[in-house]
Amino acid sequence: MATINEMKDAVTELINSDGLVEIPNLNFDVIVENIVNVKYKKSLDLVTSKEDKSKLKEDLIKYYTEESREEIEHNINIIKSNFSAAKDGLSYAIEAAKTSIMSNSIPSVITTGSAASVPNPAYVLIENKQKKNTLLAILKNIGNFLANLLSASIKILFEVPDTVITMINTLTNIKKVVNAIPV
Repeated sequence: MATINEMKDAVTELINSDGLVEIPNLNFDVIVENIVNVKYKKSLDLVTSKEDKSKLKEDLIKYYTEESREEIEHNINIIKSNFSAAKDGLSYAIEAAKTSIMSNSIPSVITTGSAASVPNPAYVLIENKQKKNTLLAILKNIGNFLANLLSASIKILFEVPDTVITMINTLTNIKKVVNAIPV
């Protein structure tokens, strides 16, 4: 049976298997300090002495470091994993959408010589419907990756970088393009 540490190592390896996932400010120490600053801002502001404020902040950071490490690291891994999956998925979806749209302009039948041939419009419609459904399913999964990323970010008070919002906008635009494919 795998130990907890072996499983943690396996999660990290899986997340980074397609390349190291780097998201600005997404590390344990930065997250803990942000949680303390955000959650306890009012309490820290009430303390007048710099020494007492520093001591209270240190105690809170120590508490989160010791008592919430597993949960915070788990959410960091969820964010990294979903970021990587959404990023890769979007690049694949963009390429698949382009290919699907381009394939519509290529005739399904090529006539050579004097033989007459007519493309079957039913074939084209069925093919377009299959492509569209496949792309929409892929896009739905990417949307779920981004929703999970945002949910985990909210849990640990992590403000996502602009690249995540750009990914969400890109996803929305790709959906519009895919939904415009005639069926």
